[in-house]
Amino acid sequence: MGTTCCCERSQRETAIEEPQAVLRSDEAQLGEVLCAAEELLAGLSMWQRNWCTPEVLRIYLHGRKGDVNAAAEILANTLKWREQYQDLLSGSRVPMWQGDFRVLTTAEDGHPLLYLCCRHQTHAFNVSDTLDHVAVVLETAVKSMPPLVQQMDVVVDCHSFTLRYNLDPRAVIGIAELLRQPYRDRLRTVMMVDAPAMIQPVWSIVQPLLPPATQRKFRFLEADEAEQAIEELQGAESAAILRHVMQGNRAAGQPPKPQVPSEIGIKGGSILQTPNSHMSLKSIDKDEEGHRCSTLAKPVGTYVQPTSRSLCHCRRRAGPK
Repeated sequence: MGTTCCCERSQRETAIEEPQAVLRSDEAQLGEVLCAAEELLAGLSMWQRNWCTPEVLRIYLHGRKGDVNAAAEILANTLKWREQYQDLLSGSRVPMWQGDFRVLTTAEDGHPLLYLCCRHQTHAFNVSDTLDHVAVVLETAVKSMPPLVQQMDVVVDCHSFTLRYNLDPRAVIGIAELLRQPYRDRLRTVMMVDAPAMIQPVWSIVQPLLPPATQRKFRFLEADEAEQAIEELQGAESAAILRHVMQGNRAAGQPPKPQVPSEIGIKGGSILQTPNSHMSLKSIDKDEEGHRCSTLAKPVGTYVQPTSRSLCHCRRRAGPK
């Protein structure tokens, strides 16, 4: 049997230790982001804290290229928005649904597929209600994602698009802001299907409001091209569902009635689809009050009581009061 020199053992041990060191460093940065955001907001509610999973915090940290303070600032803005709209996002308030935007299905690997068709817009939508509707659908999509999935695919079916129903820029500006802050980096791709030339004025408003990386996720396709693209991204089942829905929206007579905010149930999630499209929220245990800084949360709906090992770094430095 051969022997191994101490240098070789040292190299192997270093190779094992390096990923662990990177993991510890990543967790430390995430804790710093969360603590800095909490300082900006002068405390976090249980609702806000439970949302701050490592996966969510990583989105904001990467979005500011590792700058903890910059990441904390946009995270704080999002947490403030989530607190303001807790009743809507939790399901205790049901929006006035505008159109058919909903979660249509999920991919074989768990990526949600969202869909809307302009045929279901028969008048100019109320701006506030539209933004409520979009927020609930995005929230529902995020809660349907399995642990390793962080993004969704969206199909905007422009069949029967009517310009006069979309002249108010506040709706598209508000949706762009949702994608910039509360649901940043949640889009994998957006397919604009059968978009007519008259949609250009609307796109000219939306495009400059989106980060360049988000702009590159938009694709303008024909219906058959979108179906093929979804099959490549999500699998044959999602493509077949999309084809069936698009064909129904192009057929004579009344189109199929959509089920909003989702055509699917959410396994283990907080927002659940019911026959009348009303949502309910699972109860969440209350936290003790008075903690200055938060722990990194587990998935939404769970909470870990802070301990000396789980407290964020600034609380450990400060010590118990």
